[in-house]
Amino acid sequence: MRRMYKFFCSVLLALCLLSAEAQVDSLLQSAEELNDMLLNYVETILDDEEQQESVDLSDELSELEASSDGRWSVNTLSYEVALNILHLTDYQYYQLQVYIEKYGALVTLNELLAVEGFTYEDWLRLRPLLVTTPPMQRRQPFRHFFKRARQTLLLRYGRVLEKQAGYDAERTNGYLGSPDRLAFRYQFTSSDVFSLGLAAEKDAGEQLFKGAQRQGFDHYSFSMALKNIGILKCAAIGDYRLNLGQGLVVGSSLMSGKGGGVGLRKFSSGVKPVTPLSEGLFFRGAAVELGNANYTGTVFYSSRRYDGKINGDGTYEGPLSQVGYHRTANECAKMNVLRNHLVGADFRMVRRLFRVGARVLWAYFPRKVILGDAVYQQYNFTGNYMFNASVDYQCLLRKVILFGELAMCESPAWACLQGLQWHVDPRLQVAALFRHFSPRYHALYGSGFGGKAQNETGVYVVADVVVGKRLNVLLYHDYCHYPWLKYQVDAPSSRMETGMTLTLDIRRQTRLKWLYRRLQREVNRISENGYWNVLMPKITHSIKMGISYQPLPVLSMKTELDWLLNRYPNEKRTRQGWLFYQDVNVTFPKPNLSVKCRLAFFDTPSYDERLYAYESDVLYAFTVNSYYGRGCRAVLVLKYRWRFLDVWVRLAQSYYFYSDKVGSGLTQINGHHKTELRLQCCFRL
Repeated sequence: MRRMYKFFCSVLLALCLLSAEAQVDSLLQSAEELNDMLLNYVETILDDEEQQESVDLSDELSELEASSDGRWSVNTLSYEVALNILHLTDYQYYQLQVYIEKYGALVTLNELLAVEGFTYEDWLRLRPLLVTTPPMQRRQPFRHFFKRARQTLLLRYGRVLEKQAGYDAERTNGYLGSPDRLAFRYQFTSSDVFSLGLAAEKDAGEQLFKGAQRQGFDHYSFSMALKNIGILKCAAIGDYRLNLGQGLVVGSSLMSGKGGGVGLRKFSSGVKPVTPLSEGLFFRGAAVELGNANYTGTVFYSSRRYDGKINGDGTYEGPLSQVGYHRTANECAKMNVLRNHLVGADFRMVRRLFRVGARVLWAYFPRKVILGDAVYQQYNFTGNYMFNASVDYQCLLRKVILFGELAMCESPAWACLQGLQWHVDPRLQVAALFRHFSPRYHALYGSGFGGKAQNETGVYVVADVVVGKRLNVLLYHDYCHYPWLKYQVDAPSSRMETGMTLTLDIRRQTRLKWLYRRLQREVNRISENGYWNVLMPKITHSIKMGISYQPLPVLSMKTELDWLLNRYPNEKRTRQGWLFYQDVNVTFPKPNLSVKCRLAFFDTPSYDERLYAYESDVLYAFTVNSYYGRGCRAVLVLKYRWRFLDVWVRLAQSYYFYSDKVGSGLTQINGHHKTELRLQCCFRL
């Protein structure tokens, strides 16, 4: 096994060195940048153990996906896509809108060179990513509603091929259903005016049309919406999402995080009808958004159920679970025991140089809710009623953008966020963000800066520098103080993070990226006498080195090496882990087949040294795998397109060299490997 290990490493390193003269397509670079931003957000969230169960990016990826040909229309470019994905500045986006308003829709992308703020390099970078499709007329007669209709039906199947301990028939409180995971989603859209969606999903281990799931699937989702009819921007019934202000009261956008660039703002994207396959991060009810180019008002209502534990006195003991697993008898007993009613309103005024918004939200729980009784959870929400209100603004002063939000809850307690972005020069952009979230502040439907908006005061600064024609440097530093206790931190503590990213375009389609991060935080350690916990510093160094290249028009490759070191200065000991992987993507124009594969090797001494990496998956599925232990992992994704049908096959296997079991508890597998199979079909009419 050791000889095979060395052989594979030698082959992969040789491939990397022999292909250093190759190229990367601009669309591939854009996709990798989007994945990097989402991965940075995931790593930030997973540092907080309390947040881990709520992380699901599958539906976020589908919302941020471009059109079917992989490009966006420059004439209808949304604020969020322009700044977060295409990396335009506020000044560039503002000048683009002024140009369209003055001269009309762009007929050719060459017109970008005439827009103030755009350089020749910007034009070269954006040209493969944009099209000049003219904007659709919003006022359309009813007979046009169902013209140019598009229908999509997605069917998905997945399972772990090895037998897991939870499926042992003689085991008490084991899984009640089969190991198959099933899902489907149907979507109908017409002329950007009407949409209809229906989705359902069954997790592995859950029953189907029997037992606790006699209604069929464990999770159903439905949405119907009318959009862009006069002053009616959107009227949605069923499931929908809201992103308002900077997200301190209402927001689920995942496009803001540390190390992701100078784009720190979140965006008021209004009502988005969705049919998610995950069971969290959405509202269920009705919402109406009215307005014009200058004024917008939104009212919304939601009624949802949550899983949890009911105490003997009738109170609900949290957290408010959105995982939605109902695989065992115990999990089924906690299903849908708490209902939540929510009503809110939002108003926004938009001008060319500034935006102002305000919102209020009321929530009611028929049962008294206690979100944890541990000491560090002392200031969490408790009661039947919750109230939130906030005001946000955004102002453009020449090449400086100021933005912020001030929010409050019924405690009373406050949360504020204030940011600045400065387009100093085409070669330099800087940004800073200050946040203060009281320990008593709570917003069950909002989010802060890379986590919950609670118990945190900090400052984050970032600079994006174009050193030369081919070299870009991103530097960031973050310091925050936690005035109250946190999970596994039994005293007020602090955290300091510094990072740097170097991006070098060796040739037109060859990109080298190097990332370094240093994180220092305080964690619990057992005192010398062994009777209580004391806080000690923990320092983490992590490095990512990767190269993306395209030796042939049909072949693209990526090689990456990740390394992590944990150090406890007081104990004078270190632990380190590493991950090396090679991606190979091949596209065959005939017979319209694409093949993506990965071979990875990893060695980490414990779960604390785990490393994360994005993996290719089927459409609308986002996989960030955590590598820990010692072993290798192989991933193969096949995609075949025939007329109106797309078919995906994904097979992934992790093999552990020195372990005779994988996982623990009900997911434990007796053996050295774990194999996952996923099949998906997508019909487009």
